Amino acid sequence: MTDATASEPRRRSPLWMRALLVVSLSVNLAFVGVVVGQSIRMQTQEARIKGLDRWQARLLTMVPEPRRDEAKSLMLAELDLFREARAQMAESRVRTIAAVRREPFEPQELAAALQARVSEMNRLSDLRHRQMLEIASKLNAEERELFAEGMERAIRRWRPKSAAR
Repeated sequence: MTDATASEPRRRSPLWMRALLVVSLSVNLAFVGVVVGQSIRMQTQEARIKGLDRWQARLLTMVPEPRRDEAKSLMLAELDLFREARAQMAESRVRTIAAVRREPFEPQELAAALQARVSEMNRLSDLRHRQMLEIASKLNAEERELFAEGMERAIRRWRPKSAAR
């Protein structure tokens, strides 16, 4: 015995339904493409600023467009200090990891390595704060407002969703 449904011809969905499915999929793919493209563009925009430290590049994107060249030259003048501080940070990270792995474990060695790391982080932070202060102090009131808006945009972009509340 055969099934009664097996002998009946299969019904196709209406043309308008298939067209709607294609349009819906296209819109969804376009939306995903825009979101991914925007995310990649933001990341590569910072990486495209040649010669600058990652933090400096991020800061430069917050500076109003007419003043970016001036700010960039200011940043490039101190680039060696940033590179040196980052190299010291990398060295202190290596010393910290070595102190953790050392057998027999020496708590004083780890404490010294961690203290060196804190000192290097503070040095880098001081460089960043000084540079930001120098840039902001050269801006007029309107430009500082644009700078503040750029900072707010960066905070919204990089802050985790759970911290937004």
